[in-house]
Amino acid sequence: MLNTGSRLINTFRSQHLNIPSLVRLQEKPLVLINPVDAKKCGIKDGDKLFVHTRRGRVSLWAEVSDKAMPGEVEVNVGGGSPIHVETWRDANVNAITDFYNRDPVSGFPVFKALLCRVEKA
Repeated sequence: MLNTGSRLINTFRSQHLNIPSLVRLQEKPLVLINPVDAKKCGIKDGDKLFVHTRRGRVSLWAEVSDKAMPGEVEVNVGGGSPIHVETWRDANVNAITDFYNRDPVSGFPVFKALLCRVEKA
């Protein structure tokens, strides 16, 4: 299960990912994955990963952590612009979310409950 929206202290969504002093605080976009799931998939901390949904895939790096519940991954928001540092250019999580799957009351897109597949790049 894919969850998005993990905020970073050094950015505001996709802003500031071209400012070296701020990027140094987190140089790569992360996908938090539970140790149990990581072991099943042969994923180690720092591995480059692809997160796939029906809409596409993004490149991120693994942070094996108990902060993620088994069966779910948490992906940083941001990235996807040619002006960003190279590691963030292919990390636009919006490319894999479902813009048309919306809450019927608010109209807000679903970013917290999408099926995904995670694999080593």
